[in-house]
Amino acid sequence: MLRRTYPAPAPAGAPAAGLSRRPLIYRADPGGNRKTGPLGGPGKELLAPPGHGPGTGHRQEHPAPQDQALRSHSPGRRGGLRGGAVALSFDSQAASYDRWYATPLGHLVDRVEKEAIFALLPDLHGRLVLEVGCGTGNISLELARKGARLVGLDVSGPMLAAAQEKARQRHVPLAWIRGEAAALPFPQDQFDGVISILALDFMADRLRAVGEMVRVLRPGGFLLLALLNRYSLWTLKRLLKAWSRPSLWREVRFISPGELQRLLLSTRNLDEISQRQAVFFPPLPVPRLLRYYPFLERLGRTLRLPCGAFLVAAARKRAF
Repeated sequence: MLRRTYPAPAPAGAPAAGLSRRPLIYRADPGGNRKTGPLGGPGKELLAPPGHGPGTGHRQEHPAPQDQALRSHSPGRRGGLRGGAVALSFDSQAASYDRWYATPLGHLVDRVEKEAIFALLPDLHGRLVLEVGCGTGNISLELARKGARLVGLDVSGPMLAAAQEKARQRHVPLAWIRGEAAALPFPQDQFDGVISILALDFMADRLRAVGEMVRVLRPGGFLLLALLNRYSLWTLKRLLKAWSRPSLWREVRFISPGELQRLLLSTRNLDEISQRQAVFFPPLPVPRLLRYYPFLERLGRTLRLPCGAFLVAAARKRAF
């Protein structure tokens, strides 16, 4: 297999090397046609506006964001999700997904989670990074702001459309790929780093998904995963909600720090594994209590309490 090489990082303000200035949205080609996209991977087909897809005789290589439309498709299993209903739920939540982060509690959670993520990441400048389960691009845009050449992958078309629109508004050149974590549409040894934030929680076969992430990661590259800790007040609240009424939380497979460690070790070609936790304060959006939450967060980190709701683990792929 020929490996694609990438040129040196582009100057500030220029499009990332190997990526178009206009975001591209792809999905896995269900017809099995061997097509090559901007990242050199087979089996990817541009999601074009109606009248520009397969069977029409037209193909729009670089559609303008305002002209981009996502074609409906069968959700299947979201990278190994526990049923198509979960993928449909993500589709329906795309428009409101970011609203919670605009609340005082959501803003604080977002801040401490990002602090935990970037505390374990190396310098990202010029590195080609894949985010698996990118959702509406909240983390993707932050990674790009720190210099990464970012490719965001998700199975949800509406989520990718929301991410694309946010990137367009902020004039950030990113690539968006529609695909599944259990069958990543890229050759092996492709990326300098792979990141997945709160996506493995919804996957039935985590080991297969992590194996795919490691496969597309080049030797010496970094892997970072974030999942929901089983032992936290936030998990208790979510389980009570799932018990009382139908909820997406019924499909979540919460994980412990030990299980996360074993998941990474099971791939047999990762080392330098480290973990970090965040969100030690309770899930109570009470204004009088919010002022104390930063103190509780610092206390939890200092005492290394095992009850942070947000688990982050980083590892390096062995260079053979």
